[in-house]
Amino acid sequence: MSPATAAQIKVALLVAGALVLLVEAWRARRGRPPRRLWFDVALGLLAVTAVAGYYRFGDGVRGHIVNYHDVYHYYMGSKYSDELGYDKLYHCTLIATQDSGDKRYLAKIKKIRDLKPYGR
Repeated sequence: MSPATAAQIKVALLVAGALVLLVEAWRARRGRPPRRLWFDVALGLLAVTAVAGYYRFGDGVRGHIVNYHDVYHYYMGSKYSDELGYDKLYHCTLIATQDSGDKRYLAKIKKIRDLKPYGR
């Protein structure tokens, strides 16, 4: 499932949840007793679907449940921000990878994003 499709489903869930809540609020303003069963079932289904949407409906990220891109930036960016700053993270990671001797990974790298224009 593409990220755009997942985003569209999430927006549809948001609209559906808002409609369920608006219908229940409308019923309460009219003095009608709340229909708890349909309300609870609808919100329960929306909650289950929302949790599935958080995990991209089982698709994972590039075939994995863990998003390595996010974990890299969360861990490396916060741990080495004082030493590297914003714009040297990718270059220092490339140098560390070259020093480790992992040629298979280095063969996949075609270019590195330059973060200097974004850091200031």
